[in-house]
Amino acid sequence: MCTSYYLEDSTALKGIAYAAAHHRLRSRMMAKIPRPVVTQGEVKRGDIAPVIAPDRRGEGQVFPMAWGFTGKHTLIATLDLEVLEKTRNPVLLDAWTRHRCLIPTSWYYEWERLRPIDSYDTFGDQTPECERRNLYAGNHSVVCFTDSSEAEPLGSRFMVQARGSSVTMLAGLYRIEELEDLKVPHFLILTQEAFGDLRTVHDRMPVIFDTSDADTIRAWLSPGAVPPWDVQRVIEKSVTDVIFEEDPPRASS
Repeated sequence: MCTSYYLEDSTALKGIAYAAAHHRLRSRMMAKIPRPVVTQGEVKRGDIAPVIAPDRRGEGQVFPMAWGFTGKHTLIATLDLEVLEKTRNPVLLDAWTRHRCLIPTSWYYEWERLRPIDSYDTFGDQTPECERRNLYAGNHSVVCFTDSSEAEPLGSRFMVQARGSSVTMLAGLYRIEELEDLKVPHFLILTQEAFGDLRTVHDRMPVIFDTSDADTIRAWLSPGAVPPWDVQRVIEKSVTDVIFEEDPPRASS
């Protein structure tokens, strides 16, 4: 489900990191949000990181954004694609239609899933565990994610990236939240069912787009793109060929 991700100090990400670090919003966001602006290293839920989103002309630009939509009791870090087929939540519908974004990474981290995950609704309220096929009944949408800060994972942590690409580009949505007198952009990452051998680690994975597919990238970022995006189109355009390996243990400081 993507519990965190990593930004290398690489040529491929150098321009993106620079743009985020020198954006006019950066200092204002740091003054309001007591979290780091990460342009190199591991990005965790709640951090501020580079995100590519349409500017006023509808062209992709780099913005610093905080990871997670603010719910009542938690940050909504990821969103299942299946939710978008059935949701009546106006915030999600607006983001899906007009506020799509891309999150550049070198790779993302995934904890090996050895037990059921908790379920939360789109406002951050915990709900009883239930089968995935029953998650979307009723008048609200359900977002599933693993909160590793509250429940220590039982398995190993893996590094996952698109095969043959120096940048693993994740698809997401963003919205603007009011924080006192500042409008702060927040993003979440879209997820889908995992493919192939990756399912031995987790049954979900982020939606990944091919960075060399300029037409898809442009259409994803374009508000009100024609034809309109639907879940099946996203799945058809997403990258399924990934490589993964266990994250090596770090030396203790």
